[in-house]
Amino acid sequence: MNLQRNIVVLVLAVPSFLAGCQGRQFWLRRDAADMPPAAFTAQQPSLEDVVFVVNANTNRVNQLHTENATVRAEGFPALRANLAYARPRFFRMRAQLSQFTGRELDLGSNDELFWFWLRRDTRPAVYFARHDQFADSPARDIIPIEPNRLIDTLGLVYLDPAGKHQGPVRREANLLEVTSQIPTPHGDMSRILLVDATYGWIAEQHLYDANGQLMLSARANRHRFYADNGVTLPHHVEVRLMPGQPSQMAFDMDVGVYVVNSLYGEPSELWTLPTIGDYPTVDIADPQFRPPVASQPQPVYQPTGPAPESLHQAQLPLYRGYTGALR
Repeated sequence: MNLQRNIVVLVLAVPSFLAGCQGRQFWLRRDAADMPPAAFTAQQPSLEDVVFVVNANTNRVNQLHTENATVRAEGFPALRANLAYARPRFFRMRAQLSQFTGRELDLGSNDELFWFWLRRDTRPAVYFARHDQFADSPARDIIPIEPNRLIDTLGLVYLDPAGKHQGPVRREANLLEVTSQIPTPHGDMSRILLVDATYGWIAEQHLYDANGQLMLSARANRHRFYADNGVTLPHHVEVRLMPGQPSQMAFDMDVGVYVVNSLYGEPSELWTLPTIGDYPTVDIADPQFRPPVASQPQPVYQPTGPAPESLHQAQLPLYRGYTGALR
């Protein structure tokens, strides 16, 4: 498959988070105990109220772990995955088709660098880049969004109280819209958040570059309140990357259950650039790096016939290969 498309899928998509029948069955059993207390009591919360509620939820998550996740994206079979996250940007995700097959992808990040590996790539390698070299590297032409921003798609967004924000403006469906300007070395990005006007969770987010180009849209639902930690997290996420662009991508993610503020596995192994068989390591931030030219990408998996009965109705467009914008 085309390396540029795979880089976009893996580096932008995967730190986001995941799908499976276990998650859907779990939500059929959802009851009032899974709902958080109301976050806003005023009919029209202030900007300060929204910033406080969003940041308080994010700040309660120091670590996150799940082992019953699945990822679905156009051109890929469904992958079973486990992931681990620790603030500020430690992340690891490994995925496979089943427990009987080998690893299909490995994606991670630590304080120094991030990496990704896809077994089915045209020229598979362990690609990596150092955070401090990424912003001014050729990799920005392939990955225009900072990889560590993708934890935001789980609703773990931080709104700088001293930053530039506008709103909240009440929208339909009981949502509050807040627009933020995010400074970057290449100009201010804009982010629109749609926050639930009762519970304070993030329902949608849309990220635009300095030129007004839509880079990422994410919609989250099936939120669950983890009372022991006072944290609300979504268990279903739909993401559109660079809609309308040649490298546009759509993927769908669900999580059965999270373990909050606890990790499984040895941290020194989780956060270390892996050695995977005989695959080379390639620095995409190297000024000499050039993506290999590939032929027209061929889908790894093409669904045929009727969609499985277990497929949630909201996922049908993704199952059929939909790659448009959220709305």
